Amino acid sequence: MSRAGWLALLGLVAACGYTTRATAPDGEDVWIYVPPVQGGEVDLDATARVEAEVRRAVARSAGLRLVLSREVPRLEVTLASVTTQQAAFSEPRLRAAQYEAVVVLTGRLVAPDGQVRFQSGAVVGEAPYLSTAGRIESLDGAGRRAVGQAAERAAERLVGLVAMRLRGGARSEPVSDPADRASPATDTSSSGRSLRPAPPR
Repeated sequence: MSRAGWLALLGLVAACGYTTRATAPDGEDVWIYVPPVQGGEVDLDATARVEAEVRRAVARSAGLRLVLSREVPRLEVTLASVTTQQAAFSEPRLRAAQYEAVVVLTGRLVAPDGQVRFQSGAVVGEAPYLSTAGRIESLDGAGRRAVGQAAERAAERLVGLVAMRLRGGARSEPVSDPADRASPATDTSSSGRSLRPAPPR
């Protein structure tokens, strides 16, 4: 086929709403839909940040493709808790005492038929920050920035765990660096069944 013919074919495919990809069939991407994150009653701002970071992490992850179609596996994420506290062994009498923001997520991968194929344990993201001299708003602002960083780290860890599961990784892997804060992931998939659906139309 001539170059003009190929260009015409690509234009027709794009007009029909399909996406072309340069991946081999045996290594094709997994399409993932991320619905709104649950947990607004915990912290509305942090929930919005977690949602953005989870979608960003899926979009960046090799082997995953973020889509808006609900006819593909969906990654359901819940914001379990958000805390800001003094870091362990910090000295509160110092001018710049060290604090820590901690974000805890849980997630599960649900197939289009409604079956839960994967359930994570508690996925923890942390970010340190220092108190600053001056008004309390300065400390609160530093804390909110740290919460955003912690949300980003937790989202990356959760999506990394999902990607490992889809690549056939080992079960019961820790889901966060601090072992004492994490619960093992639970694999609820049926053996031999693929999570790679047809591309959404």
